[in-house]
Formats: sequence, C-alpha cells, structure tokens
Amino acid sequence: MKKLMTLIGILIICISLVVSGCTKTDSTNETNQLRENEQTTNLPEEEQQPANISEEDPPQPSIPGEKEQFEVTESDKISGWNELKARVYLFKLEINSEGMSWSPLPDYKMTTFSLHFPDNWMFNGSSVFNNQDTKVAEIVPVAEANITIDDLFKNYQPSVISGEELISKELFEVNGYQGLRIISKNQVPWYPHKYYISNGSNIFSMFFYSFGINESEQQLFEKVISTFKFRDETFSN
Repeated sequence: MKKLMTLIGILIICISLVVSGCTKTDSTNETNQLRENEQTTNLPEEEQQPANISEEDPPQPSIPGEKEQFEVTESDKISGWNELKARVYLFKLEINSEGMSWSPLPDYKMTTFSLHFPDNWMFNGSSVFNNQDTKVAEIVPVAEANITIDDLFKNYQPSVISGEELISKELFEVNGYQGLRIISKNQVPWYPHKYYISNGSNIFSMFFYSFGINESEQQLFEKVISTFKFRDETFSN
C-alpha cells in the first residue's frame, strides 16, 4: 500500500511538471509573436517605402494608367546591331550633396526615344543591357529638363554613397542635342561612363560600365550614343 501511494505521488509530480512546461512554452511563443508583430508594425515609414531612389539604384516605377513600351528590332542603320524604341515615364531629377536622384512625377507624363546597340548585348525589357553575365549599360529614367546641361556640368557632384571619384567631365553635341559626358571610378570597382542628353524639354541619361579606361570600349559607347534620338511617333509592341 505504501509503495502504491509513493508511485501515485511520483505520477502526480510528473504530470504537474509536464503541464507547467507546456504552459511556459505557450507563454514564450505568444510573447515572441507579439514582439515580432510590434517590430513589423513600428517600422519607420522610410524603411517601408523610400521617398526617392538614388543614382545607384535607378527606379523601376509601378504607375497606374498607360504602360511603358519597349520594342527591339534589327537595326536598319548598322549591320549586326539592334534598335530599341521606348516610350517611358518622365521623372524629376535632383542634385544634392549625395549625388543625383530621380523621383516619379505626379502627372505620369511620358516621352519616346530610340537608340541602336550591338546585337550581342541582351536588353532586359526595361533598362539594363547585359553582355553574357555582365551588365554593360543601363538606361536611367528620363527626366524633365528643370535644369540645363550647362547647369548639370557646373553643379554635378560625385556620389557619396558609392564613393565615386570623378575622372573627367565634358560637354558635347549629338544629333542637335546638347550633352554631358562624365567618367568616374566607383569602389565596386566600376568605371561608369555617364551620358546626359537634353533637347531642352527632357534629359535622357545612359550609363555604360567598364572595368577600366579602355579606348575601344569608349569608342563603342560613343557609337551607341551617336544613334540616340528623342521621337514623337507611337509604335506597336
């Protein structure tokens, strides 16, 4: 009888320990879940959705209404090249101490342009050109010309974010447009060749990427830029 009472006592103790452990685990899980919810809810607004996107991360907007269009066909001007026609949204361009930034305009205005590029460059359908696995060029959002190319030349500041080192900047003309060419070095290390072209109403920007200062690459970049045109006509896609 004494042995039976002892066994019953041990059994009761074991059951109490198991119940206590389960209750503690459930309480811990609930506490952790509450903390996770609080952290998600209390994220700063700027972390959830940046107000604008810097030069190092050109924006890809999701804007209601008419869609952007991109059409790639075989070039009728340069053998072994393709032609890109694009209809895209206009952005606001700003220059500050950290470099340049683009932000969407509230009225969703659009513009159309075209350029030719080597057929061994693959266009990703929105902004980037790749040669095999390497990014070689990128179309930066077209901006309303709230500043002139001369102003851009005078006020351009190397990007603090990328640790940019300015190598050269010079004005040029192409197809009746005024342009600015900037060559710099980033910490990555890339050697961006940046082209800004204005027709007085809009500013087109295109960046080319190189691992060094290479004369043959520079000639290729210049050839691509020499084909650029703002256009007015619509096209099918």
